[in-house]
Amino acid sequence: MRKILIGLLISLIVVMFFWFGKLIYDEDITFFIFGSYPAILFLDLLLTGAVTQIWKNVSPYRVFAISNIVIGICIALFAGHDIKNDRSFIPGLKGGLLLFSVAPYIELLLVIEFIIWLIKRPKE
Repeated sequence: MRKILIGLLISLIVVMFFWFGKLIYDEDITFFIFGSYPAILFLDLLLTGAVTQIWKNVSPYRVFAISNIVIGICIALFAGHDIKNDRSFIPGLKGGLLLFSVAPYIELLLVIEFIIWLIKRPKE
């Protein structure tokens, strides 16, 4: 649990850094894209920590994977909706950027989590 809290604190600090950067310089979309990476990690770690504290016998690897999959599906649905229902150039661009920059990050988190699970899984 201590590792999850340290990860939460670090990702929250990085999210706040990008959020304040977006407030200072509103025209740049890179703060939005790069700020979404630690925000997704923050949500994953927050859900993992909360669920493992409520249910003690659940695997944190499984909770992390399920929360990551749910966040990925929500982002893909939003991106598809944004691309399909664009009224001008900018709204469709945001969905495309989310789909092509944030969705691979979610897949990368799943692969890293699977590798860690393979290394640390209990031997039977």
